[in-house]
Amino acid sequence: MIQARGGPTSTHRALGAHAALIEAVVRSGGLRFDALWELALYEPGIGFYETGGAAGRRADFLTSVELGPLFGACIARRVDQAWNAAGRPDTWTLVDAGAGPGTLVRAVLAAQPECVGALEVVLVERSARQRAGHADLIGWAADREVAVRSQAGLPEGVAGVIVANELLDNLPARVVQRHGGQVQELWVAPGGVAPAFERPGIPAAGSELELTWRPMVGDDAAALAACEWWDNVPDDAPVPWSAGAAEWVAEAQRRLASGILVVVDYGARTSAEVAGRDGWLRTYAQGAVGTDPLENLGGRDLTTDVPFDQLPQPDRLVTQADALVCWGIDQLVAAASARLAARPDAALDLARARDISLLNEAPTLVDSAGLGAFLVAEWGAGG
Repeated sequence: MIQARGGPTSTHRALGAHAALIEAVVRSGGLRFDALWELALYEPGIGFYETGGAAGRRADFLTSVELGPLFGACIARRVDQAWNAAGRPDTWTLVDAGAGPGTLVRAVLAAQPECVGALEVVLVERSARQRAGHADLIGWAADREVAVRSQAGLPEGVAGVIVANELLDNLPARVVQRHGGQVQELWVAPGGVAPAFERPGIPAAGSELELTWRPMVGDDAAALAACEWWDNVPDDAPVPWSAGAAEWVAEAQRRLASGILVVVDYGARTSAEVAGRDGWLRTYAQGAVGTDPLENLGGRDLTTDVPFDQLPQPDRLVTQADALVCWGIDQLVAAASARLAARPDAALDLARARDISLLNEAPTLVDSAGLGAFLVAEWGAGG
């Protein structure tokens, strides 16, 4: 995720949601951090994504998709590759998981993939507010003779490609650490409790709510102890326990009848690497990045670096830069450059503007210090 540009807007929505979330914590006497995270993003009438939060140049954050058409064109190439490998079936499904407003699907279809005549598309978006905005895209696709439907959950029996671009980082994770021989978990309590985080990168909030550590015992502690990655996390190093992300991947893989699951996200290959980073838990709103997870609850996106070793073992794990090369980014850029060279004095029309955008986007998408360092994991069917 990278910053979008844009000025501040009214904060009354965020402030109202924040009060409701404080009330939920006070009423319960404290909530496990991942439970509050879930409410802060997805609770109807309160959560960030249910009250207007979104990706986009005039919204809260940018992903590779919002930079322009090139990332979607590369995904279209990967969809074609998988279709050809499957024997070019008559029906091929593209599932965009965590579709938001549908920007990725629009870019894929605009790239005119080879399999478009066989393609059907499913937009999967748990936010009712964002699903309500899919009607325009569905109509636009219908004009191009591509059937698109929108739903809250993954479909069964997918023969095709499931894509999740920057979805797993938004799935609430438990936060755990080992301290003084004790396993502890992060909770959120009413104000007055001592701050939990003293290390840089995940500071505590003010007086209304406080982050605090509580001992983890019983079945949860036993389940954590059984995780291979946990042994490699050093003491006093908070780390996300991304069980929800692991479960999502396993379920998505199960729902594949044939084809591939593609996950693109920021994170690290190991949990120990995530634990050693400052700022692995952060927030976004109106283009600004924050590191206080309790700031403006409900009015900010809340996200974590993804520890890929907590996910089911992928068939392939590479950087975004390497994946895009395999998916044909160099050929796409070369073709755009050739088209521009063939008409150097042409007026700026949509086709020319698209080609210029392709050339401008490419360095950012493969930048090893930015988006190019994101990780891309792929799984086949049969999880």
